[in-house]
Amino acid sequence: MLFSRVLLGCMSVFCMVAGLVTMPNLIHAQNTENPYRVQRSHTSEPQDMLSRLRLLAETGDGDACYTLGAKYINGDGLPQDYNKGVQWLKLAAEKNNAFAQFDLARVYLVGFGEFKKNKKTAYFWANLAAAHDTLSPRELDKAMKLRNLVEDELTEDEVNSTQSAATDWLERHKANMP
Repeated sequence: MLFSRVLLGCMSVFCMVAGLVTMPNLIHAQNTENPYRVQRSHTSEPQDMLSRLRLLAETGDGDACYTLGAKYINGDGLPQDYNKGVQWLKLAAEKNNAFAQFDLARVYLVGFGEFKKNKKTAYFWANLAAAHDTLSPRELDKAMKLRNLVEDELTEDEVNSTQSAATDWLERHKANMP
């Protein structure tokens, strides 16, 4: 009986943060402005649409990179490949895509595929996602909660150095700001 209560208590705590770190359904774009918005389907997408998406992603379109990464991670129209998906998310994050930055923070918070758990890297990407004014209030709240969750697990020096790195990153990437 005691074991059951302890187990239920642990499950409750887990469920409170599960919305921030649930895997493998990592990606679910909510950006209604994104013309490449991810919509999980049970059928394969026509190859010409995927080809166009890949071409846009390869030319550096941040939204296309994000969507292609999401499709690889979710196995939506493409063979599921977490590592390729995260690589595309990284490219999108470098283009200052807030959704990719948020999802990368989640990837590094728990470790995913070949990408090992790294709380400083998770905090870095969560800081950048939380700095966006392009997110809806709900999405911004999620990004801030994730940032605060990770911050609580870092030392003061780690927090300060990571915040400084995020500030430097923002200065270098001003050209990619929406």
